[in-house]
Amino acid sequence: MDKIKINLSSQMTSTLSDLESVRFGFEEAVGTESAELTTAIDDDSSDTVLFGIAQLIMVALKEKAVTKDQVTAALLTSPKLAEAFIRIGLTDAELSALTTQH
Repeated sequence: MDKIKINLSSQMTSTLSDLESVRFGFEEAVGTESAELTTAIDDDSSDTVLFGIAQLIMVALKEKAVTKDQVTAALLTSPKLAEAFIRIGLTDAELSALTTQH
């Protein structure tokens, strides 16, 4: 199966059309871990945007649309996104397990 490219950016507008392509991409990848996740998070991103992106990524991880390694890479490149993960209920231990380098 080809990789399904999913780009999440803190510059996305909050329209349904923006989210539709992301939702469709994740839906196509469910159970296959075939989504290729890239994130672009600005330092001045609002908490609301970060919260939404974190929720999308967590659902994709739980549904096996993305790999743990992809989520780890996203968290390591954006401390603000990592903070958002904690706010949606990811414990410090779970976050540490995700971001621990093997």
